[in-house]
Amino acid sequence: MSIPEKILFVDDEQDILSSFKRQFRKKADISTALSGKEALELIDNESEFAVIVSDMRMPSMDGAEFLEKAKKKSPNTIRILLTGQTDLNSAISAINQGQIFRFLTKPCSQDILQEALKSAIRQYRLLNVEKELLQKTVKGSIELLSEILSIVKPRVFSNFNRIKKYIHYIASEQGETDTWDFEVAGMLSSLGYLTLPEDLIEKALKPNSELTASEKLALQDVPLISSKLINHIPRLENIAEMVRLSDKVNHLIHQDAGAVQGRIYLGADMLKIAISFDRLLESGHNHKSAIDLLRTDDSLHQDLVEKLSSIKMGHEDDVITVNVDNLLPGMVLLENMITDNDSTLLAKGTELTEDLLVRIKLYTKNQKISRPIRIIAPG
Repeated sequence: MSIPEKILFVDDEQDILSSFKRQFRKKADISTALSGKEALELIDNESEFAVIVSDMRMPSMDGAEFLEKAKKKSPNTIRILLTGQTDLNSAISAINQGQIFRFLTKPCSQDILQEALKSAIRQYRLLNVEKELLQKTVKGSIELLSEILSIVKPRVFSNFNRIKKYIHYIASEQGETDTWDFEVAGMLSSLGYLTLPEDLIEKALKPNSELTASEKLALQDVPLISSKLINHIPRLENIAEMVRLSDKVNHLIHQDAGAVQGRIYLGADMLKIAISFDRLLESGHNHKSAIDLLRTDDSLHQDLVEKLSSIKMGHEDDVITVNVDNLLPGMVLLENMITDNDSTLLAKGTELTEDLLVRIKLYTKNQKISRPIRIIAPG
C-alpha cells in the first residue's frame, strides 16, 4: 500500500498514535492528534485530509461528536471510527447520521485497518472525481443555460445571479465550504415560470401586483414544476428536492435528519430566504427593512436570516452611468437594458458576467443600445 493522500489518526493515547505512525510511516502521509479539539485545529490549518480515523472513547469530545464537526469543516474527507463493543450503538447512530464511512471494532489488526484505508481512499478519489464533474461540467453548463435564459426571458431569469450570491453568502457564513449545489438550486428555481402564460409571468414579477385566486394557485406550483424539470438532469436529484421544498413552511433544520436530507433542508431554507429577500428588495425595500420583515416571518429559519443580514449591498456612491461598450464583469444593472428599438435585452438587477458581456456584444451588432445605463460598480 502506497498512498500519497494525507491521513489523520485521532486518539487520546500517545502509544496508539505512535503505533499507527510505525505501521504506516512508509505507506502514507500520516498526521496525528491527541484530541478532537487538536484534530479540528489541524483540519483548519492544513490542506485537506483524505481520511480521518478516530477512536470513539476520548475525553471532552468523543469520536462521533468529533467526526460530526470534522464533516462540517471538511465534507469531502472520509471518516472511520474505531470503537469497542460497548460503543456499538453509538457507532451505528453515527453511521445513520452520515458522519462516518465505516466503523472498525477494537482491537483492529493491521491488515483490516489497511484494507479499510484502501477502501476509504478509493471512496475519497471517487467523490473528488464526481465533485469535479458536477462543479466544473454540470454547474458550468447550468450557468451557461441560466445566462442564455436571462437574455431570452430577462424578466424571469434576471435574478438568478442575485439569488446565487445571497445563497452563497448565507452558506459561507454558515460554515459551508462546498456551496455549488445550493447555488445551482438558486439558478434553476425559476424554471417553472417557463410553463406559465406570458401575461401571468409579467403580472407575477411585477412588484405589489394584485393576483386572482386562480393566478395565485398557478404560481404555487412553480417550485414543484421547477423541481420536476430539474429532475431530468442527471445527478441533480437532491437539488430538485431543495427547490421542491423551498415553499414549504416550518421544515427548517431537522436535527434528526441524516447528512443528505439535512443538506436538502438547509438548501431549501436558504433558497426560500434568498428569494424572499430578493422580492422585498425588488418591491422597493432597502436592505435593512427587507431583513426586518424577514425577521418577522416565523416560517423562515431565523439563524439563516441573521447570516444574510450582514451581506454588503451596493451603495449609492457606487452608482455610475456607463455606455454599453464600457460594461465590465461584476457590474449590476440598476435599470433594464433597452435596445434602440425598445426591446428589453437584460432586466434590472442582472449581474454581468464575462459570458453575458460576450452575448451582449454579439446581440448589439444588430440591435444597437445608444443610451447610457445606470449600474452599481463592483466593490
